[in-house]
Amino acid sequence: MPTPDPKKRNCYCNLWQTDPDHLKKRNIPYGFCGLCNCGEYGHLRHAPNGPYTAEFCDKCYRLVMIVSFVKMFCFVLFIISLILTKWIIAGILFIIVVALHLWEMLR
Repeated sequence: MPTPDPKKRNCYCNLWQTDPDHLKKRNIPYGFCGLCNCGEYGHLRHAPNGPYTAEFCDKCYRLVMIVSFVKMFCFVLFIISLILTKWIIAGILFIIVVALHLWEMLR
């Protein structure tokens, strides 16, 4: 979805005012400032899962945000299950955390 005000989405759509040639070279339509990995037009903004900036469409941004939260929650449960010596639960949670982390890296 195009953004009329970059501050609402916290993205770099203000590049259209400062350096429009850069976005035109990449064939990005007005109202967007990036191209997501899935191929949709999106926005260049801070990633919800780490200290870096990436190009996300709205759908992928929400998906990464949810997966990051679930991964963090499972990791906390993993630590608690290690403290309580619940080894089977700890093993299952460890597999979930690693699988979600690999999914984020390979996406």
